Amino acid sequence: MAVRNTDPKITNTTVHWDLPKMMVGFEFNKNAEWQSICHFFPEFILDTTQRLSISIPELSLKRDFRPVSKSDRINLTFYVIAVDMNSLSYPSVQVFAEFTTEISSHMSSPATIWTTEPLPPDQMIFVIGICKMNFTKPDKDNKSHTAASCYLWSK
Repeated sequence: MAVRNTDPKITNTTVHWDLPKMMVGFEFNKNAEWQSICHFFPEFILDTTQRLSISIPELSLKRDFRPVSKSDRINLTFYVIAVDMNSLSYPSVQVFAEFTTEISSHMSSPATIWTTEPLPPDQMIFVIGICKMNFTKPDKDNKSHTAASCYLWSK
């Protein structure tokens, strides 16, 4: 997490990277927190070859989500992000893997395990989960809407 340090005697400020554990459980949208929208949490397994597996149970729209009114399908996406904190000037950030599934009122998502390639060594790994709700029928002004909830896991 970026922390800004200021010294009142010096006009310059410095930014350094510190306390990454403070990012665990970070909610990107306080109005739609993960646990209020999604009634499940993924499980994470890191094997001996440094491959990360993300396990989700079978998901049903009405049972496992609290969708926004009139939303009829959900896109669930997990991004695995690798951050090299040893970069000279600022951290190098790379989307290492992306996994997506769709759940609708007509179609459940089976229990799934997604597995990455071996993770890069000496890098911080973050997993960002995004629950994006979609609306098939546009509103009275013929606009389609989406709503989303994001959550951050770190290891």
